[in-house]
Amino acid sequence: EGKGLRALLDVVASLPHTRLFIAGEGPLKNELEQLASRAGGRIEFLGYVRDLGPWYYLADAVALPSRMEACPLVLIEAAACGTPAVASRTGGIPEIVSHGQTGVLTPPEDPHALRSALKHMQHPTYRRQLGQAAQARWEERFTPEVMTANLRAVYESLA
Repeated sequence: EGKGLRALLDVVASLPHTRLFIAGEGPLKNELEQLASRAGGRIEFLGYVRDLGPWYYLADAVALPSRMEACPLVLIEAAACGTPAVASRTGGIPEIVSHGQTGVLTPPEDPHALRSALKHMQHPTYRRQLGQAAQARWEERFTPEVMTANLRAVYESLA
């Protein structure tokens, strides 16, 4: 419910040259599949996907228009693959996605801003710049080595 998928489906249905692949399962699947039918086959539900890595590399962008998120791993994984994000400016997302640098942040529940952000992702040069910056930010802040060192430092500061 909180992932903002209804709005995402509506926006993608209004963008004729946009395809959407949704990974995962949930209680809204049947309702969302009905909404997706308006997009003329441009929205596909993948179900549970064990390894999203190949999907990140194939994607132009990853969209996460959630109402609230703590620290979504999907955005960190996408950045590791050089895939920019379109996500809501909520919770911990701005710590992962830097607006205009590694992706685009939109206000939660703002379909107009979400539509505009997804349209901007149709420009290959812009996507490439954001994706390269996202990957550089991942290398700087989110590799397992960096995250482990940061966590160790927190524990050591408490000792």
